[in-house]
Amino acid sequence: MKTKFKKIQYVYYVCKKRAQQGQLSVARQFLEIAWLQATQGFGYALYHLAGMWDKESSWAYKNSFLSQKKYAKKISEINLRKYHGLTQYKPTEKAIFEFFGIPTGKYIGVLNPIWGKTKEGKTFCSSNDMQELLKSYIDVKICFKIFEGAGGKGFKAFHIRKENGAIMAYSLSHGEKYLLSDLYQMLLSENPAGWVVEEYITQHSALSEMNPSSVNTIRMYVFQDIEGAVHVLGGFLRIGRQGSIVDNTSVGGLISAIDLKTGRLEAACIVTPELQSMARHPDHESQIEGIFLPFWEDAKELGVKTITILPNTRFAGLDIAITPNGPAMVEVNIQPDVDGLCYLKIPIAKVFNT
Repeated sequence: MKTKFKKIQYVYYVCKKRAQQGQLSVARQFLEIAWLQATQGFGYALYHLAGMWDKESSWAYKNSFLSQKKYAKKISEINLRKYHGLTQYKPTEKAIFEFFGIPTGKYIGVLNPIWGKTKEGKTFCSSNDMQELLKSYIDVKICFKIFEGAGGKGFKAFHIRKENGAIMAYSLSHGEKYLLSDLYQMLLSENPAGWVVEEYITQHSALSEMNPSSVNTIRMYVFQDIEGAVHVLGGFLRIGRQGSIVDNTSVGGLISAIDLKTGRLEAACIVTPELQSMARHPDHESQIEGIFLPFWEDAKELGVKTITILPNTRFAGLDIAITPNGPAMVEVNIQPDVDGLCYLKIPIAKVFNT
């Protein structure tokens, strides 16, 4: 009961904040939220993320979004279920990128205690195999990704160095150093199924300035209509917090909407119903609003190309890094979180019917 009361208090606070800005009254917002919950299946969070409190928002707009349940069902119709695993299993996703020439982080190999292989086809199963392989990666940053991970979970990055004749791995997240034998044991204890290993992406200086500890990536939504035309629906830049090596919103990362035509960033915010705008990074005052993303047109072209190579997949949320040489695909999400679509005010129910 106490938790429910606190939730109502919070909803009232958010609604009151919008009413004080000259938008719909608190009572009207509560009434609309209740109605949309009953008829469409979504509540106050989606309502506020999509800006339905705006006096100019029509009912047609408010009915053009989907609840989590309806969204998942529609995804299964648009993206044929039997192909979902192609991009959700990182070894096959990496193979698809490599085969079709999609620029991505440089592939090193797959670490697995039974069938692990390097890119060159050598065994990558044991601590000795790791030792032998990483001799060629001194002074290089590399990362390990579990086969099925999301939201920054199962991601580890290290700087490989040589110290007093021994090869060491320095964690980019907390600075702790490991002998490769210890690193091997730690990785396979945490995830015995194995890890995809690749070089850590070096991002463009324009993105590094916004937060240097994380690779700050674009989340781009692309959709292929029934006529075969591909549309870039929208996108935002995800920006990590100071000291974090990931930019995911699930760990407090910021997002900044991108102007589709120009690549210009809007004010950033944390993904909560309040959507408090921040022109600068809250941790170190780096400028965000007004920055133009480099290689934006190239990033859009990469998004279009990527969706066309995926079998029976018409919609995806693409994570794209910007390197000094252009965009690089990080991963494909065939059921990206609906919150991002709401934040960008993409009327997904209407889009899916085209």
